[in-house]
This record gives sequence, structure tokens and C-alpha cells, in this order.
Amino acid sequence: DQPLLPTHVLQMPGQHNQQNFLLAVAAAHLAGIPAATIAKAVAGFNGVPHRLERIRQWRQVAWINDSKATNYDAAEIGLRSVTGPVILIAGGQAKKGDDRAWLNLIQEKVAWVLLIGEAAPQFAQRLEAIGFTNYEIIETLDRAVAAAAELVTQYPIKTVLFSPACASFDQYQNFEERGNHFRQLCLEL
Repeated sequence: DQPLLPTHVLQMPGQHNQQNFLLAVAAAHLAGIPAATIAKAVAGFNGVPHRLERIRQWRQVAWINDSKATNYDAAEIGLRSVTGPVILIAGGQAKKGDDRAWLNLIQEKVAWVLLIGEAAPQFAQRLEAIGFTNYEIIETLDRAVAAAAELVTQYPIKTVLFSPACASFDQYQNFEERGNHFRQLCLEL
């Protein structure tokens, strides 16, 4: 019955993150923490690295690191959480799973898919199978970020999302190393 803070102070994208924040705010409120303190804490929390981590705004485009999205379900949630049209960077070492919901969402929100790693040819075949042809096999993250930087000058893109839907072990030790590399590349733009 009492407003505590406006929802626009929540920095992390996605309905699932909003739900988590609302539960945390409710718990803090019930624990007796003052509303101003809660609002300050929420406004200062930018998220967890590699989980829909907003790296920067460059050329009026949000560059987001979702390296932790190592399967189709996580990549679908990441894609659902950002504003389109999107340039999606995906690939790595493929895992088993049902990719249909992820592919359907790609058709709805994605302008271009840049494919990296071992899974690139497999993902290209899956995209072709659904009639999605705006993709390129780009092989490495360095090349993908450079290609995305060029594409954002040519198309009305809102978000560049690195959400690989794959493990990192074909090119990196872990998703953290892969995500840190993406962050570094974005900050160098």
C-alpha cells in the first residue's frame, strides 16, 4: 500500500530481473530497511557480470554481455529481455537441447546473427531451415564485435547482444573469460 521506489531505477533488463528485484525490495521493506536506503541500493546495482550485463551505450546502441547464457533456454531469456532490433552474437561449443523457441524469437527480434565458434555451421543450418538468412559465420568474438560495430552504422539497431547459447570451451577456458573478452572489445570501440 506504500510506494517504495519507481521501477525505472532498476538497471537490469528482463521481466525475470524485475521480479527478483521486487522480491528483494519487499524483503528489505519487511525487514524494516528505510525506503530511501532500498532505492539507493537498487539504483546502484548494475547487475552481475556476464548475465545481461550492460557494457556500454555506443552509437546509441546498447552493448550487452550475456556470456553466461550457455544453453538455448538462457539465450532465449536474454533475447526476450532486450530491446529490438538486435544484432545477436551466438555460438561456441554447442550443447544438446531444444532450440525451437530460441529460433522463433530470433525471427521476431533479430536483424542479424553473427556466428562464432564450433557451433557456427550447425547454427547456420538451423537458421536456414527456418528461413532466416541475415546471418554470417564470423568465427571469432573479435571479428564479431568489429562486424557488429559496422552493422550498427547501417541499420536501426537498438541492441548488440552477446548471448551465445553455447559453452565456451572451444575458444575460452570458461564463460567468464569469454565475457571479459567481449567486455574489453566493446570498451575499445
